[in-house]
Amino acid sequence: MYHMLAGRPPFKGTTIPQIIAQKMSGDVTSLSAGPNVVSEQTSQLVDDMLKLKASDRLHDYSHLINRIDTILQQRLSLQVNSDSNIDTLTTILERPQPQSIPTTEVNQSLTPHQGRPYFKIAMFVIAALLLVGFLLFLNPNQIKTPARNMVSSGWSEPFFNGQTLGVMPASGSLTVDKDDEGADVISGINGMILRPLIRSDLNPPRPLENYKLLFFIQLHKATAVELHFGIGADQNRNGPRSVLRVTPEQVIITARSYDRGPLSEPSHSLNVGDISNQYHVVELEYQHGHWWVSFDEQLVGSVNSQKKTILPEIRISVEGGPAWLSDLQIEELVPVSTSE
Repeated sequence: MYHMLAGRPPFKGTTIPQIIAQKMSGDVTSLSAGPNVVSEQTSQLVDDMLKLKASDRLHDYSHLINRIDTILQQRLSLQVNSDSNIDTLTTILERPQPQSIPTTEVNQSLTPHQGRPYFKIAMFVIAALLLVGFLLFLNPNQIKTPARNMVSSGWSEPFFNGQTLGVMPASGSLTVDKDDEGADVISGINGMILRPLIRSDLNPPRPLENYKLLFFIQLHKATAVELHFGIGADQNRNGPRSVLRVTPEQVIITARSYDRGPLSEPSHSLNVGDISNQYHVVELEYQHGHWWVSFDEQLVGSVNSQKKTILPEIRISVEGGPAWLSDLQIEELVPVSTSE
């Protein structure tokens, strides 16, 4: 119904995770805000049908039919009482009236005095660019963010089969459970799971050189969920690492010196409001020695590996709890020429 009235679907995306993330956010542009003007009653009906929670939507088809009948009766009543010659059975969709756009003549001739501020601005921009170039010349070894130009090799593997934690060693009280909708999830009050980033289907198995990690989290009652990546390969396999930390109010990229080490000052942050009561998508991409971290399709930030030796694994920890984790999956990325 939304697509018919708006001429576009309510959710857009080039991948399934993108569409799922938009659906989970519940953020749908109302028909009343679109270019095709519809009645307020029609817009409200569609909004009610697209509510995020099933309990907030129409209960059954009889309610839907009654709402549609009410709208048609209101439209018919309005048109009968008007002097318009428009066919009363045309459409609920109201045609927007063309509006004239006022135009204003602009005198483009500038006196030397009027043009002088633009000259000063241009000189300032040039000076700033020269300064940046000079600083880059003094520090040629600074880290440059590479392009995200890799594609899937066609290999992917789920972390969680819905029954056991499988190859993911776990500490604390992380277990397999069901969420409010009966879906199989990883749940726990406090704990950490470890997942090697290995292609186990090869002989011999080898670490993934470049990859994309995807999973869904719902904080539920947890105080925080963390994704640990870029873990330094010290002798105890518990070296410094980067951390994506998700709390009910904020998503940040920070660091820890070991599993339960103190948190460093955040390098990137994303204000998200209260996100406890619904699922959210976390994506971690590793290409060319660089990580990109996204939350609900929004880039939180990027981290460079600093060319250090890192463990081929990620870790996910839960604090407080319980939190729910689902649909964990790893995908191998390769250069475009390799995949063709």
